Amino acid sequence: MTAFFGFSWLKPLFRTGSNQSRSKTPVRRKSNFVSLCAEALEDRLALSTVNVFYSDGTLALALPNDSSSPVTVGVSISSNNCSITLTGNSASFQDNLPSGFSSTNNILSYTGTISNLNIGGPDTTLVIAGADTYDTVTFVSATMPGGTLTVNGGTINTSTSTSTINVPTVSLTSVNSLIFSTMGVDYQGSATINAPPATGQPFAGYQYITGPEWGTYGYKAGDNIIYSVDNSANYNTNNYSSAKIATIIGTNMYLTTDPNDTTGPCNLILQPASESTTQITGATNLTLNVTGPGSSISAAIYANASITLNATSNNGSITILDTFNDAGLVLGNINAGSGTITLGANETIEMATPSARLTGGAINLISTSGNADATSIAVNTQGGVPGQSLLLSAIVTCGAGFGETSTAISINDTSPAGLTIGSLLAEQSGQAATFNNNNVEYNSTPNSSSATYSVGGAGISISSIGPVTLNSISATGDVTVSGSSILQGNEQSANIITPEITLTATGTGSYQGQITFAQGSGGDTLSLPTTANPWSSYGFAIGNTIFIANALSSANNGIFTIASLSGNTLTLTQSFVLTPEIDNNVSVDNGIIGQASAPVALTTAPLFSA
Repeated sequence: MTAFFGFSWLKPLFRTGSNQSRSKTPVRRKSNFVSLCAEALEDRLALSTVNVFYSDGTLALALPNDSSSPVTVGVSISSNNCSITLTGNSASFQDNLPSGFSSTNNILSYTGTISNLNIGGPDTTLVIAGADTYDTVTFVSATMPGGTLTVNGGTINTSTSTSTINVPTVSLTSVNSLIFSTMGVDYQGSATINAPPATGQPFAGYQYITGPEWGTYGYKAGDNIIYSVDNSANYNTNNYSSAKIATIIGTNMYLTTDPNDTTGPCNLILQPASESTTQITGATNLTLNVTGPGSSISAAIYANASITLNATSNNGSITILDTFNDAGLVLGNINAGSGTITLGANETIEMATPSARLTGGAINLISTSGNADATSIAVNTQGGVPGQSLLLSAIVTCGAGFGETSTAISINDTSPAGLTIGSLLAEQSGQAATFNNNNVEYNSTPNSSSATYSVGGAGISISSIGPVTLNSISATGDVTVSGSSILQGNEQSANIITPEITLTATGTGSYQGQITFAQGSGGDTLSLPTTANPWSSYGFAIGNTIFIANALSSANNGIFTIASLSGNTLTLTQSFVLTPEIDNNVSVDNGIIGQASAPVALTTAPLFSA
C-alpha cells in the first residue's frame, strides 16, 4: 500500500464517504513532491514504496503499512548531510524524488541542512487499523541542532551502542519496547570498601563496595565508573579511581579491577565514568511512547538544560535516568498504567504543570546533588490500577546548603485508593538523619575524620486524597503527612526518623451503631436500620477506604473499600469476605490515625502532632 503522512493537502483524497464522492475529489499538486495518482490511492494497491516529501527544511518519509512487506529504515543525519537506508527487498524509494535528493541501492542521500525529520505511516484520515505496526526504524545517528525528530514505527532502535540522537525536540512512538543505553545517576553517601573474596569464593579477586541498592541508582554489570573514597575529595577534584562493574548483587558492587583502596567505612562519591555512551543527548522536549501490551521504555538521557519529559506505556515499565549535572527533569504526563515508573536525575525532579501526573502501579524516584545545590522532588501522582494503593519510594540527596525549612520531597497524590510509602529518604551531603544528644541531626562534615552533627532541613511533605500507609521515612527535616487516614505498614523495617512529624487524617466519615452484614456477588453489603439516615449523611463517599471495628465476627473487622452507596446500603468492592450477621455496636470510620492492632511506629521523632 502506498501511504502518505502528515500533510493537510493530502486529506481531501481520503475523505470519508462513498467511492463516488472520493473519486471526484481533485488532486492538488505541490512542487518538489511526487506526482500523485488518485486512481492508485483509490485502489489502495500493495506497493512497497517509501514516499519522500521535502519542504521548508522538513523531510518526511511515509512508509507502507503491510505486514507481508515491513520496512527497515536506517537513519544517519547531521547538520549538513542526510543518509537514509532501506535494508532488505521489502521496499524502495519512490522514482520521482524531491529536488536535491538521490537514491542509489536504496540509500537516500541529500547534502544540505535538514531541520526536521518525520518518519511515519499513513495519514490519519486514511483508516488503517494499527498503522505503523510493522516497520523498523534504526538510528545510526541523528544530529539536528534546533530541529525536531518525529518517528512512528513498529520497532525503533539504535544500530550500535554508540549511536546517538542529538535533537532538541524528539517524539518516538513504537509498538515494541524502546530500549536505549542506560547508566547510573551519581551517588554520594556512606559505603564500605571490602577486600576481594578469597580464592575459591564467588567473585574471588574482585574488590567490592557495599552501599545502597545499586540497581536502584541505575548501575549494572559492565558499566565503567569513577569513584572517590578520599576524605578530602569532592566533585571538583580529579582524585578518583576508575573501575568496571563485574556484577551487582543487592547492595554489593563487585569491580573487575582492584584499585587496592583502603578497606572499611567511608564517605563515597561514585558516578558514571562518562556520559559519552548516552544515546539521547541535547533534547529539551522528549516524548517516548510504546503501545504494545507490556512493552517498556528504558533510556539514559543527557541534556545541558532542563528537559521536559512525557512518556506512556501499555502497562509496561518506564525507566528514565538523566545523567547531566546542574539541569533536571521537568515532567509532563508519565503514564505506565499498572507498570513501574523509575526516574532518576542529578538535579531536581518536578512537574511541568499542576495538572501533570505520574501514573503507575509503583513509582521510584531518585534526585541527587553532589554539591551545595538544594535538589528536590516535587511530583503529582496517581495509582494506575483501580482500587489498588500506589506504592511509592523516593531518595533525595541534597547538598549541605539546603535550608533548614525546605522540602526535599513533596508528594501530591490523587489516588482514591490511596498511597503506600515504601521508603522515603531525604538526606544531606549523603548523610541520613541520626539521633544525637536527644536531637535528630546529620553529620555535616562527612569528609572529615571526626563528625560534626548539625540540624538539617531536608523535609518531606505527603498529601493524598485517599489513605496513606507508612513504612519507612527518614528525613533531616520535618515531615508532614495528610490523607483520609494514616495507617502503619507491615514491613519489618518500618520506621520514621525525623525532627518533627505532623499527621493529619482528613476523612470525615464516622458511624457507630447497628449494621447488618451480608454477602453478594456484586460486592458484600453493610446495611443500616431502616430508621437511620443514609450512609452519605455520615460523611462517606464512593471510593472511600473504611475501617470497621467491634463486629462480633473477626472477618467483619478490617479495612475495606466502598464501591457504591444507595440510601442505607453500602456496597464494598470485595465479595464474599464478610460473615453475615447483625451487630448492634459497630464502628465504621474513614478518618483514623493508626489502629490499636497496628499503631503508627515512630522510631525517632522528638516533636509529634496529629
